[in-house]
Amino acid sequence: MSAGLDTALSLPVRLTLAAIVLAGLILRLWANDAAVPFRMGVDEPAILSTALRMIRTGDFHPHFFDYGGLTLYLHAVVGILGFVAGARDGRWSNLGAFWEGDMLVPGRTATAIFAAVTIVLVFRIGLRWGTPTALVAALAMAVLPAHVREAHFILTDTPLTLFVTATLLLSMRAAESGRLGAVALAGLTAGLATAIKYNGAAALVMPFIAAMGLPAGRRLAGASIAVAAAGAGFLLTAPYTVLALPDFLNRLAALMQAYNRDRPMSVVMANYVAYLRNWFGWPGVLPAQIGYIALAAALGGWAVAIARASGRRGYLNAALLVVFPFLYFWFMSSQTLQYGRYLLPIGPMLAVGLGLGIVAAARRIGTRVPAARHAALPLLVVLLLGAPTLATLAWLRTHGRTTTLEQAGAWLVEHGAPGDRVAFENVATFHLPPPLVLVRAGELITRAVDEYRADQVTWLILTSDRSSTYHADPVGNRARITAYQTMLAMTEPVATFTPTADHPGATVTILRLRR
Repeated sequence: MSAGLDTALSLPVRLTLAAIVLAGLILRLWANDAAVPFRMGVDEPAILSTALRMIRTGDFHPHFFDYGGLTLYLHAVVGILGFVAGARDGRWSNLGAFWEGDMLVPGRTATAIFAAVTIVLVFRIGLRWGTPTALVAALAMAVLPAHVREAHFILTDTPLTLFVTATLLLSMRAAESGRLGAVALAGLTAGLATAIKYNGAAALVMPFIAAMGLPAGRRLAGASIAVAAAGAGFLLTAPYTVLALPDFLNRLAALMQAYNRDRPMSVVMANYVAYLRNWFGWPGVLPAQIGYIALAAALGGWAVAIARASGRRGYLNAALLVVFPFLYFWFMSSQTLQYGRYLLPIGPMLAVGLGLGIVAAARRIGTRVPAARHAALPLLVVLLLGAPTLATLAWLRTHGRTTTLEQAGAWLVEHGAPGDRVAFENVATFHLPPPLVLVRAGELITRAVDEYRADQVTWLILTSDRSSTYHADPVGNRARITAYQTMLAMTEPVATFTPTADHPGATVTILRLRR
């Protein structure tokens, strides 16, 4: 274990770290304005609409408790800065002209910066086991596909990962220093993690572990201070969980029902293991099992940390690195609503484990094959991090393409009139900027054209995702085909967007209602 944690880093190490962090930031900023403002992540509108309401009304009661208040306040601040910058550039002169789509790029940029800071924290954590381990861990975090992908959306998972990683680093420093103030600071960041997303409360286990490393007479005080600091951090940044306690508890109960359905934990665990495996592979291109090699190396790295631990500080740091990921994995596996991004907070610990595993394997190879001593480390880095790097680049290339649906949105912005109502076969991620009004209609043919006219709709958007299913079974869908043909006969097709390599998606047709 490295003893010189506070020693100044050499210039080559600083430059290497700077290059890794810069590369990580570029990956997270790459195409973060893709198809703005038409394409939003599934949960981005909920966060942005709440933040925008706060900005417009000055009422900082979120009236929304799916996430902790800190997430919403962070993006309210970012939104205010974006509004001021836009006003300076003449884009708007009042808040009425400012909408959620205008907050996308500033909010996503802030999220990318949170992610880049996480890379730096991973490096600082990795220094406990030496500079090579720290650099490999930072590189693993920089190219991790899940972390790059989620940094492109205004969600809770990326800032949650930042605060969990900060809690790990501060807990290690508390364990090393034995100071109550350091334990309190680690508890504070655990509270902030909880205020980002409620499952961040699991991070409190880390300052608890640090407190157990204090002298016997101060351990209870340390644990108490950690809890008090976490509570203060949470309540200061999510105050309406107490000020509007009934609303919070009602929503929490509803969320628990959504997350606790009848589903075996073993199935959830198996799915999460598959998600983790895919983080270190190139799904759809390389065999899925390849990801298990890097995952095994990360677990092996954790074993190395435990095996090489010596002294109180060494054992505490090993425990801090390993206990949280297992606890968090178990906790998330007990919840039946499942997405791969939910495991993102254990990504930094896996990155450090991967750094430990790769460096340990390279040293063993160098010992047994002296001629490969210098080549072993870069070769292992390429072998284990090459696939996730290529997967990241492939996702960015796909994410950056403008789809046919977004082409249709741009056409409507250019040709539509203020106040035009646009009925659209529902895709939750598609949005239109004001003054156009998007009417989500599910399946368009379920309503007659005259009903759309009565609803003052000007444009209909048809997608082949829906219509192609009718013709796949013409006998069973005879009524749907008739309704579809009637709709086409009573409207005027004005634009069609067909998919190409550069513009993927369904065939999208815009119809104008005849008056």
